[in-house]
Amino acid sequence: MKLIDLTGRRFGRLQVVGRAPSKNRRTRWVVLCDCGSRKEVGAQNLTTRHADKRVVSCGCYHREVTYRPDAVSRDPVYAMFWNAKKRAKARGTLFAIQPSDITIPEVCPLLGTALRPGVGRLGPDSPSLDRIDAKLGYVPGNVWVVSHRANAIKSDATLEEFRRLLAAWEARCAI
Repeated sequence: MKLIDLTGRRFGRLQVVGRAPSKNRRTRWVVLCDCGSRKEVGAQNLTTRHADKRVVSCGCYHREVTYRPDAVSRDPVYAMFWNAKKRAKARGTLFAIQPSDITIPEVCPLLGTALRPGVGRLGPDSPSLDRIDAKLGYVPGNVWVVSHRANAIKSDATLEEFRRLLAAWEARCAI
């Protein structure tokens, strides 16, 4: 089998700059990533048609698309922001807010219960980012923080629909 010279060819963010010493009789190539790092990659990982096995960067691409600030692990505002961003992307919902658009009140504006901010453990009194009008998406002025329980009860109802639900429930309980 004749060796195909990959020198000069580009694979994703990688530019092949030359051949590397073989390992286990497999051809390896020295590549230069667009970010500036050098790496040795097996020829089969550059040329394969299987996207899940193909190497397209030194690892910088994966770090970019999965990057979440370290603050996420400790700050409930960042946790809500990044989780909402992920949900919006999955649902195809408009997402145009910043962490500064999120303020956690001391009590849930819908249920009047105390909010207990914390990251990792989700409970009924945990703060939850809610869209006031679900059709508008995550845009400034359309998000607020309510309790997880209130958000679960409200689901995708508008604020007006939720108020009517509460009024009906209060009327029913007054009987």
